[in-house]
This record gives sequence, C-alpha cells and structure tokens, in this order.
Amino acid sequence: MLDQLEGKPIPGTDEAQGPFFSLDGQWLGFFQQNSSNSSFRWRNKLKKVQVIGGATITLCDAGAYNAGASWALDGTIIFGTVNQGLSKVSAAGGTPQAITQLDSKRGDRSHRWPQILPGGQAVLFAAGAAAFDDAKIVALSFKTSQQRVLVDGGTYPHYAHTGPAQPDKRGTGHIVYWRRGSLFAVPFDLARLEVTGSPVPILEGVRGVGASGNISYSFSDAGSLVYVPGVATQAELSPELSLAWVDRQGKAQPIPRRRTRTSTCACRRKASAWPSRSFGRPTGPQVRMPE
Repeated sequence: MLDQLEGKPIPGTDEAQGPFFSLDGQWLGFFQQNSSNSSFRWRNKLKKVQVIGGATITLCDAGAYNAGASWALDGTIIFGTVNQGLSKVSAAGGTPQAITQLDSKRGDRSHRWPQILPGGQAVLFAAGAAAFDDAKIVALSFKTSQQRVLVDGGTYPHYAHTGPAQPDKRGTGHIVYWRRGSLFAVPFDLARLEVTGSPVPILEGVRGVGASGNISYSFSDAGSLVYVPGVATQAELSPELSLAWVDRQGKAQPIPRRRTRTSTCACRRKASAWPSRSFGRPTGPQVRMPE
C-alpha cells in the first residue's frame, strides 16, 4: 500500500518497463527487453505476472520501445509503440492488431500513453510529432472509430472521476494531463467524449520527459494520485549509457550513477504503486511490490 515505503522485487521482471494493472488488481502487465541477443537489445515483449508472484507469461512482441499500455474490462490490452499507432492484444496472448493509424495531416509521428476510459467504449492517448509535451490529447471511440482532439498541447492523459469510482459506469469527470512540469485538468463529458470547459493547472513539479512524454504520475479509481516530484527534462539517460570524466590524454573515468528512473502505476482498486526501473543495481531494474 502507499503508506509503506519498502518493496520487494517480483521475480522474472528484470529489465521491466511500463507496469500497468489489470482492473481487478490481480495481474501486473509490463514490457521487458529481449536481452538474450545484444543486437536485439531494444526489442520488447509484452508480458504479465500475478501480483502475488509466479511465472511471467509472454503475450506478444511489442516493438523496439514501449509507449504505455492499458488493460480493459473485457480482457483486452491496448499498448503504444514508438513511431507507430496503438495496437491491441488479448490478455491471454496472441497477435497484436492495429487500432489507430498515424495521421500525417495532423503531423502524427507516434501514438502513446493510452488509457481506456471507464465503460470500455473509448481510449485516450497522446498523438505527437516531435516533443511530446506539445502533443495532442485524443479520444478514440471504439463504436464509431472516430478520433477527437480534446487538448492541443499536453501528454500522458488520465481520466479522473468526479464522484465515487465505478469503472463500469459512465459520468463526468476531468482529463488530467502533463505539460512542461505541471499537471492540468479540464472538465470532460465521458458519455459524449467532449471537453466541457477550460484547462486549469492543478500541480507543479511533476517529473517528466518532454521528448518522449513519459511522465511519472498515475491515478487510482478512488482518486488517489501518486507521482514523482521533479522537473521537466527533454531527454533521459539510457541504461546503456553513462557519464564519464575524460582527461586531455583521452583516459575516461566513469562517474557512478546516482539517479533512479521510475515509472508509476496505481492499482485501480488498491492505490498501490510500483517503480519499474532502477539504475545501478547489480541485477538490473525490476518491478517492485510494496510489502
């Protein structure tokens, strides 16, 4: 739970990224890099594991770089891949199917950070060109296949309920998103998939990477917010790269890492959070579960 700071690693989640929960909180989905062949280091598999532990299960291939995922009530997982549209796959595994195509007229270069809306009839995502802190927040209706731009200038959207959390019910609430280090909220009609007001800032100092749109915050259905304090940056260090001092003779002395990179996800029913990456550990980053 969020009132406990200590965690324990979940076996089988070395090199895990982008954790996300099933709606019942019993499963944890994540992306894992293929490290068996160095030439394919950045090829990802989409996997799942029970929260209580057990064998990890591979669901499908997930491209070179993950860009978020969301688990629907019907057992469908929607996920993003850099430089592509969104795809879906059964939580039981299978072949991914594309559900969005990049819109060249809109300047799309990638669809990222999906969140399936309550009721399971639509999904939010960020459609961006270059820097994702100026991406567009878009809603896709599964019924009509139509897309609607909700916000022009933001990334990493989440839907926040106004009233009690009931994932299978419709109502009104707010779209929360990140831009340049701050969270904003805009009123949103869930039934009509329409913004009904103007955005307002609600929290400053939320860590995020503007270039990728990968932001360290999440909500539970109960309205609990978990986030990593920090500033907006335009890049993030790869686990394959490190800093070093280089003298005039070209001799390099590595600078030890002192940073920790995390991704946050809130269990929709239990409001727990897992960091997904941690630099500098001998066994590599793992998903960790609060004890």
